[in-house]
Amino acid sequence: MAADSAAQRPGVCPAQQRSPPQRGPRRDSEIRQPQLPGNRYQLARRDFPAGQDSELRFVGHGGSEKARYAASAGYFQQDGTIINSSFQRFTLRANGEVQLSKVLKIGNTLGLTHQEEQPLNNENNEFSGVIQLALQAPPTAPAFNPNGTYYEFTSADNYGEENPVTAARRPQIRNNRNRVTSTFYAELEPLKGLRLRTNVGTDLQFLQGDQFFPSIVGSSKYPTSQATANSSSNYSPSYLIENTLTYDKLIGNNHQFSLLLGQSAQQFDNFYLGGARTGYSTNNLTILDRGPVNSQLSNNGGNSRTRLASYFGRANYEFAGKYLFQAILRYDGSSAFAPGNQFGFFPGASAGWRLSEEEFLKDNAYVSNLKLRVGYGRVGNPLNAGTFAYLTTVNSTPQSNNGVPGTGYVFGTGNQLQVIGGAPTRLQNTDLRWENNEQFNVGIDVGLWKNRLSGSVDLYRRTSPNLIAAVPVTYVSGTSESINTNAAASTNRGIDLAITSNNFAGDAGGLSWTTSLNVSAYRNEITSLGAGKPFDGQNTRGGGNLVRYEAGVPFGSFYGYVADGLFQTPEDVKNHAVQVAGTDPTKSTAPGDIRFKDLNNDGIINDQDRTFIGDPNPSFTYGLNNTLGFKGFDLNIFLQGSQGNDVYNLNRYYTEGGLYGASNASTITLDRWTGAGTSNDIPRAVAGDPNQNLRISSHYIEDGSYMRVKLLTLGYTLPVELGKKIYTQRVRVYVSSQNLLTFTKYKGFDPELGNQGGSFGVDRGVYPQARTFLAGINIGF
Repeated sequence: MAADSAAQRPGVCPAQQRSPPQRGPRRDSEIRQPQLPGNRYQLARRDFPAGQDSELRFVGHGGSEKARYAASAGYFQQDGTIINSSFQRFTLRANGEVQLSKVLKIGNTLGLTHQEEQPLNNENNEFSGVIQLALQAPPTAPAFNPNGTYYEFTSADNYGEENPVTAARRPQIRNNRNRVTSTFYAELEPLKGLRLRTNVGTDLQFLQGDQFFPSIVGSSKYPTSQATANSSSNYSPSYLIENTLTYDKLIGNNHQFSLLLGQSAQQFDNFYLGGARTGYSTNNLTILDRGPVNSQLSNNGGNSRTRLASYFGRANYEFAGKYLFQAILRYDGSSAFAPGNQFGFFPGASAGWRLSEEEFLKDNAYVSNLKLRVGYGRVGNPLNAGTFAYLTTVNSTPQSNNGVPGTGYVFGTGNQLQVIGGAPTRLQNTDLRWENNEQFNVGIDVGLWKNRLSGSVDLYRRTSPNLIAAVPVTYVSGTSESINTNAAASTNRGIDLAITSNNFAGDAGGLSWTTSLNVSAYRNEITSLGAGKPFDGQNTRGGGNLVRYEAGVPFGSFYGYVADGLFQTPEDVKNHAVQVAGTDPTKSTAPGDIRFKDLNNDGIINDQDRTFIGDPNPSFTYGLNNTLGFKGFDLNIFLQGSQGNDVYNLNRYYTEGGLYGASNASTITLDRWTGAGTSNDIPRAVAGDPNQNLRISSHYIEDGSYMRVKLLTLGYTLPVELGKKIYTQRVRVYVSSQNLLTFTKYKGFDPELGNQGGSFGVDRGVYPQARTFLAGINIGF
């Protein structure tokens, strides 16, 4: 059993603090007065309640020399740390193996999974996501009306944006996922060392998604005409057949050979059907066929199929336990490419030298293991090509779902026969090929003092000379969609370090302590965009793009203006390049506004002064794990961290923007500029943002470095003698916490952003990780 809560919450102004910042740019009459304390909007209590988790697992296994089996069943339930979100999972897994004869054995695995998901609507969405709405919701506005219905924000309440409690509770969203995985294998060993194995596998995935957005009685925003139901079914089966022939041979005492030849074929299918209807007269009947038959309905569907075929071989040779060699050859094909380009050749080779087996080190009292490694390999990636991306796509939809005319043609008018035609939307590219990723690496493995201290270091360089990128087309092409082309290239360089230390290795029941450290550092760089020009990405609600892709810089680099503190006096404004001309502080640049650097020294701040302002890629990441044991007790502490990465805090972008309108503001705005020398960071409060302080700039970039106590577990295992008295083999009780503490300068919810929604290093209001406290028991019979 476990209890969850949001690990970190950014501060927003409560009702008592909100008015002064807002009254700077707005009249008192525009500010809502605080409602009753029990009714006004409260971020933490309303939207981020504590949740509960529970998990059960059962495992059993047994068998004999000729037959073995194992089975497990599990249940996991988690309440979300945001209202109206939850997750449940049921799992069942079984596998078995039977030795039919001395030369033949067969086996199978079966996995069943059922998931029930209740996700948020518009998750990780700065436009209408619950988190962003909650951060900007005025604390002076109530969440509910006196009669218990949802309060509807007006123009004085965050410009009439949706009440975050309504946004979270009104949608009825359910996703049911079912997955069946199975594998059957047969292995024949007609001769010693010679094995022929066949694997046949299936992976069947089913997804049923249902959404209903009900009407609210008496509401002007959510009348029956806006009540909407969406339903979709997705079936994604995949199939695999793989045949391998392996031969292992030892010649004499020093020559060990291992050869493998193989073939595999895979097929991935997808079948989709969806529909929507709007205008439900009642909230009690929410399925599609109960909806009205009117113009506000839509149906859509489709199917796709991709196939992979592979032929591969591997040879290993080891001499005297000292010298190791491996060679790999792969010939892979994909239906994503045009005939003639469907197959790619991908070789690899590696070598190793165990110096610790040489005579000059074999009996060394300090060096237990010393091994040098070097390797080269080329791997292919067809996934970024899409499905049949080499073909021209045609749209025959005369009108899109939202009423905007589509790209299809309709021949005929009036009483004439109407025939739907089609128009190309994407041009073909039959030259599209596999992405190639080539890597060269060298490494060393070290073990000292009978491996009491061990570690490894790996250096690598990975080049991708023909990355697939979506290249925009010119208007004269007559199409609108970008074309997937092998247009880009990149380079990655990095180092991986791993160290393990057995600090104490006591006898049974004595003190034991093991420490493990891993550190990874890398640098990536776009080396070419082909004939293409630099292009921008990652658009924002307020307009503009956060990222620019350009040769010579890392992927995902932030691009914008360089903030250089605040103007303190009128003379500062006068002596600087023109940002927004004028003398009226409500319509132009004034003291208290952000000063942006004039990088080209032309006396005007414009697009030519934008540059690269941040890098979301960390300098290095690390993990530190300590495991201790003493007289049945065990303690595990795992620390995880990242250093040197930048985060574009769009949450701050909008909550600091609360100074310019009706929305709430972050508590950092309490330290805003109110006069010369009062602040050089948080700009003045002014209506309308005349200086464009909200333009994309380094002002909203923060250090995303962090160190987190990712896992802390304390357990106790009962003595064996005591366990036998209660008819058990092993009993362990434990308490644990996940995400217990986070040390960071980042002001948002969570610095561990990952690549949520394709936004690498951009905090758009991601679902925060939970701080979890858990207690459990493991029993073995």
